[in-house]
Amino acid sequence: ILFLCLHWHLRACLNFANLDVCGHSLIKKAPDGAADSDEYRSRFLKVKLSGARRQTYINDTLYRTVAKVLPVIAPEMSVPMFLGSVLSDHLERYQHIINEIYNQEATQKPIEWKK
Repeated sequence: ILFLCLHWHLRACLNFANLDVCGHSLIKKAPDGAADSDEYRSRFLKVKLSGARRQTYINDTLYRTVAKVLPVIAPEMSVPMFLGSVLSDHLERYQHIINEIYNQEATQKPIEWKK
């Protein structure tokens, strides 16, 4: 489920769709119905996380699409930085649902989310 939600968030961030898998709007709309670019920039195109990094793999098509768009919309941001920003937003936005699923599947305490 996390992968599916992340995939949809990435698609929305790249302007392929404006809804997540639950049908919620991901980007606030301006009065004329267009996406609010200032909100998008502050949400996804600013470097927020620092510290140790880990390598991971994503679908090649997603990588190429992000790598093509980022130099134009956020030249200072790398693909891993963008993905970290999108994933961070996703985890914050859906932490209560993730915890609910986790608690249904595990006998451990809920995950303590760091901000």
